Amino acid sequence: QGPKSIFLVEPAERALYDELQSFQRAALQKIKDERFEDVMSDMAHLRPLLDSFFSEIRVNVDDPEKREARIRLLGLIPWMLSPVADFSQVEG
Repeated sequence: QGPKSIFLVEPAERALYDELQSFQRAALQKIKDERFEDVMSDMAHLRPLLDSFFSEIRVNVDDPEKREARIRLLGLIPWMLSPVADFSQVEG
């Protein structure tokens, strides 16, 4: 289950959440249309938002609602990217 977006108030976490939502909607249609290169390109555009998130946001905060929302936000990433990339094949 995704995060309670009401607890995602910082600009970097909001931007990542919004972009992940947009990515998922677009990616599913592009996959149906077999536009895999477009999906991979869209995936690459997530990188700066992830960099900003990890530079500006501390996930393990004292506030349990914020912490849970941030953990769930990060949990969306492999779930949303799974139609495109099989992360179970990544070693390490």
